[in-house]
Amino acid sequence: MRSRFGYILLGAALAVLVLGVTGPAVLEEPAAVPVTPYGAMVTLAALAGIVLMDLAGKRYSRVLPGGAGTDALFLLSGFAGARLLYCLFRLSYYKEVGFLHVLMTREGGFLLYGALAGVAAAAWLMTRRERKTMRAAGGKDGPTAVLQRMQRGGFAEAMDELTLPGLCVIALCRLAEGFAGEGLGDWVEEGFFCRLPFAAQNAYGEYQWALFIPEAVAALCILMACRNVPTGRGARAKRALLLYAACQIVFESLRMDSVLKVGFVRVSQVLSAAAILLVLLLNMKEKRGGLHLAPVLLFGCLVALVGGIEWALDKTALPNVLLYALMIAACAGMAAAAQRA
Repeated sequence: MRSRFGYILLGAALAVLVLGVTGPAVLEEPAAVPVTPYGAMVTLAALAGIVLMDLAGKRYSRVLPGGAGTDALFLLSGFAGARLLYCLFRLSYYKEVGFLHVLMTREGGFLLYGALAGVAAAAWLMTRRERKTMRAAGGKDGPTAVLQRMQRGGFAEAMDELTLPGLCVIALCRLAEGFAGEGLGDWVEEGFFCRLPFAAQNAYGEYQWALFIPEAVAALCILMACRNVPTGRGARAKRALLLYAACQIVFESLRMDSVLKVGFVRVSQVLSAAAILLVLLLNMKEKRGGLHLAPVLLFGCLVALVGGIEWALDKTALPNVLLYALMIAACAGMAAAAQRA
């Protein structure tokens, strides 16, 4: 009965995903298009992540309770987190049109970092519940066996085990942006590059650089780079978040689509910098050396440099190639400072 309920919940979660996710723009006739290619691709990406989690076998099942109910909880929490974080940054808009529009997900509006936060919150709640269950079962299995399971079944290991499936989902979701007219860069004039995989057409039939393809490739490269990182203490999850955030700062600067901004600041760039800072602080805490001022100051200086480069891209005639080379170097420096903190 419990297994049957889990599959029902998983089916409901997939239905919410395929019907609730569309492109960023409001559909002209939502009722006539119940499922968009973008929504279908995102749902397939989620299914691929579920398959990879289930293929993880014993390592996955010993960290989190397996089954369709667990998969459904991850899908729903990721969906809700992505939507809520987007709405939080557009709070003034929803105050004006009414907070009921937060539930109208077919109007578009999701943030990837919100999905990551939602999945992390679900993993924390489940591992917390599992630890309580293990303590309650101590009389049956013996305190030594229970302690061993608790040490290897914590939140950090859960995030490690979710990292590789999560990166696969991110790569497929980036490719899905091509169906929504998103993930596009500057306009392309050279005829040879006016084709995939170099460029894609926007809603007006113009060609722009297809950034969603290198974004997907970057996620897969990070997956390959992290697959051999030892699991159990969060090292794999932190490495993946660090590399992804550093790459995304550059990609977000290159995007010319409907990126979310607060004033002139790109929200995803700020969230990427915050993710790097989070890894830096976690690494400091893990080494138990306290808060060291040098790496934090270095991080702050490099963030300021990226901000100055963003200003220079709009306000100066400096070559963009030079500015982006400096930005890549700054992002690499932030990642190195966080990794070695």
